Amino acid sequence: MGDRPISRILAAVSATALLAAACGQAAAPSAAPTVAATTAPTTAPTTAPTPTKAPAAYKQVGTINITPKDTASFDVGIVDPSTHTYYLADRTTKGVDIIQNEKYVKTVSGMVGAAAKSDDSGPNGLILVPDKDQIWAGDGDSTVKVVDLKTDTIVGTITTGGKHRADEGAYDPKDHVVMIANDAEDTPFVTFISSTDQKVLGKLDFQGAGGLEESFFDSTNGVFWLSIPTSKTNKEGSVVQVDPKSMKVTKTYVEKGCESNGIEPGPNNVLLLVCNSDAIKDGFKASTQFMDLKSGNVLGSVPAGGGDLAVYDSSTGDFLVADSNMTSDGTKAGKAAPALVVIDGAKMSLLAQIPTAKSSHSIAIDTSNHHIYVPVPNKGIWIFAAQ
Repeated sequence: MGDRPISRILAAVSATALLAAACGQAAAPSAAPTVAATTAPTTAPTTAPTPTKAPAAYKQVGTINITPKDTASFDVGIVDPSTHTYYLADRTTKGVDIIQNEKYVKTVSGMVGAAAKSDDSGPNGLILVPDKDQIWAGDGDSTVKVVDLKTDTIVGTITTGGKHRADEGAYDPKDHVVMIANDAEDTPFVTFISSTDQKVLGKLDFQGAGGLEESFFDSTNGVFWLSIPTSKTNKEGSVVQVDPKSMKVTKTYVEKGCESNGIEPGPNNVLLLVCNSDAIKDGFKASTQFMDLKSGNVLGSVPAGGGDLAVYDSSTGDFLVADSNMTSDGTKAGKAAPALVVIDGAKMSLLAQIPTAKSSHSIAIDTSNHHIYVPVPNKGIWIFAAQ
C-alpha cells in the first residue's frame, strides 16, 4: 500500500471465492448486492443546538529516531495500546521496528525489504493478533511472516501462493481468521488463514480489480470491509463487505471520484474514505469522503486528498489522514503539498493541514494516550498530539 506505482487494471470485476479444500477446487461466490454511493445532501438536518468547544489544534510534540539510521521506506504502522508499543513495517531495515514508550527498542529482521520492483517490497501490512501475542506481516515474497512478540522472532512463514507481495489485512478474533491481500497480482486476491494453526482456509479472487487496499474487521456485524481502488465495473472505487465464514463478498458500495486506499471506521456507522493520488491524476478534485456504512451513501466530503491511511481520535472526535500526495490546489496541476490532514468527524469539515513530507503516507494512533505517529523518510517518526 501507499506511495508506489501500482498499475490499475481496468477489466471486468467480479469477486470469486476460491475456497481451500483438499482437492484444491474453487467455489464461485453468488452475486453480491451493489449500492451506488449518493452525493452529499445539500441541506443539513435540523437539530437542537448543543454546546460546542473550540476544535483541538494538533502539534508536533516529539520525534522518535530509529538506530542506527532512520528509515527511508516504510508502510503500515500499528499500536498495541496495552503496552504502549508501536510497530512499523520498515523496508529499509527489512523488518518490523519495535518502539515502546516512544523509544526505539529493536527491529525484527528477516524480511524482503526494499526491492527493485516496488510492488514486491516488504514488509507491508501489519496485523496485530493479540490473543496469540503475535504480529502477522505481509511480505514481498507472497508470504506472511508471523512474529512472536514474547521473543521478537519470526516463528512462522505462510505462503499465500502468489507471484508478488502479500500486503495488508485484518484479523477476526471471534473466528480466529486473518484475511490478507495480494494486491499486485494480475488477478488480486485475499487469503484467509487460521490464526490457531496457521493453515490456509481459502482464497477469494477479485477479477479485474486494480489492486486491493486497506481492510478492517467489523466486530458488530462480524464481517471484513475491504477497499478496492478501481476496476472496470467500478472505475472510481468501491468498498466491499466480506464474510469470513463463507469467504465471499456479501455487499458492494460504489464510490464516486475517490479510488480509496484507506478506510477508517468512526462512530455512528460512519466510514472515512481516504481518496488516493490516482483519483487526482485521473482528473478528480482531491477529497476525503464520509460514507454511511449501513447504506453506502456519501454523507459529505472535505477538499483534501491524495492520501493512504487514516486514524480516528476519539478524544477529539477528529479523523487524521496521511495525505502524502496532496497538491496545493487539489488538482493534478498543483504543486506537491503533503500534509497531515485533520478533519472534524461530527461536522465533516476540514480543520487543518499540517505540512509533512513526500511519502509520509503511514499513520498510527495510540488510543491510550491519543498520540499520533507519522513516519517521515530519513527524519524519524513525528509525534503529534492535540493541544
